[in-house]
Parts: sequence; structure tokens; C-alpha cells
Amino acid sequence: MKITKTQLRKIIKEELQEMAIHFESDFRVDARVSWSTLVKVVRTTATGRQKVDYERIVHTGTIIKRLDSPGSTLPNVIVKDDEGTSFEVEVADLTMI
Repeated sequence: MKITKTQLRKIIKEELQEMAIHFESDFRVDARVSWSTLVKVVRTTATGRQKVDYERIVHTGTIIKRLDSPGSTLPNVIVKDDEGTSFEVEVADLTMI
């Protein structure tokens, strides 16, 4: 059986859309999730020179709302962390706890 480029592209596109729907359905409202952010930190060395560094901070929280964006395949969500602060996070950046 011979598969053309067009058929192969169609198969791959269908699989990716199916994965996105499955991936999106895992992140429901009231689900516990974690995500990481990078924070820029300026440190001063012993010689007095300033050095820019980045720290990864892990956040945990609960999804409180889904935001549908028409131009994107995956929506963003509003997540409230344990301290009560709300963040808008892409679904691709989330990890289930």
C-alpha cells in the first residue's frame, strides 16, 4: 500500500487534533495542577559585579475557570494558588497533581 504526502499529512493532523482534545479534557475546573515560572534575579558577586540569573519557581493551585481562545487549539485557564492569587496559565504549561 502506498501512502501519499497528502494522506500522511491528513492522518497526522487528525491525530494531533485528537491528542489536543484528550489533553484539554484532562484539565477540568477544580482540578489540582502545578506549573513553573522563571523569575529574573539580579545578584551581586563578591567583587561587586551584578550578575543576572533566573530561578524556576513551582506553583500549585486549582483551576477555577477556562478561557476559550478562538485562534488557539488549547485554551488558557485561570488558576488560583494556595494563597488565593489568580494566574492565567496556558494549558500546555500545566501538570496534573
